[in-house]
Amino acid sequence: MFNLKDRQVSYWLALPCCPIPSWVIMLLALAALLALPIPASQAAGCTAFDVLFGNPDENGISKEIGSYYVMVPASNFLTGVHKIYIDDKCDTPPKESDYDEDELFSPGAAFAKNGRRAMEICELNMDQTVAEVMRVVDLRYTFFYCEVGERKGPERQRREYLFGIEYRGEDAKGALASCKEGTRGLPKHSRPNHVEPAQWKWNWDCYRTWRVNNRYLKRVGA
Repeated sequence: MFNLKDRQVSYWLALPCCPIPSWVIMLLALAALLALPIPASQAAGCTAFDVLFGNPDENGISKEIGSYYVMVPASNFLTGVHKIYIDDKCDTPPKESDYDEDELFSPGAAFAKNGRRAMEICELNMDQTVAEVMRVVDLRYTFFYCEVGERKGPERQRREYLFGIEYRGEDAKGALASCKEGTRGLPKHSRPNHVEPAQWKWNWDCYRTWRVNNRYLKRVGA
């Protein structure tokens, strides 16, 4: 059995305490190479999403990757329990023993081409404040979790959590340079432009942030 959120988010280098930046860079680069161009199935309909299988190694990474399918509505947003399938026509569900139905797509999930669009989908479809979005696996498909909670930063700022690094320094400028290291050549929306100290000493969280206008705020009801 697997828990989609725990196994995808916790084991996909999303933890800010990740001690090996080289893993971050390698997997981020792989994600960018394989995720472009966005497949046609990324739109509403029977859409694939990646999951990580198996117990994590000493670095917190599950290395076995597989895909399931789910019927995505026109909003490109999922929440609660949604039936998943093992075929690209969404006809054949997996065995019930293969997944934990109660943990699917909670508290919310957006299918989008990048974090900016995912944040908009999250804010359009959720009543709670969306603090940030976080990419899930994304080796071939683009799937984000909507992380609810108190929003950090200015009112007009929105953000995507990218990854965490270990940086033995206290200056944000140096930490940001470390976040950017090795990401040159990746799509702009996959490169960090902001950092914040993580909960653990010598660890920093790397983000992609952007500003939104009045029309956006009115559209999403923020």
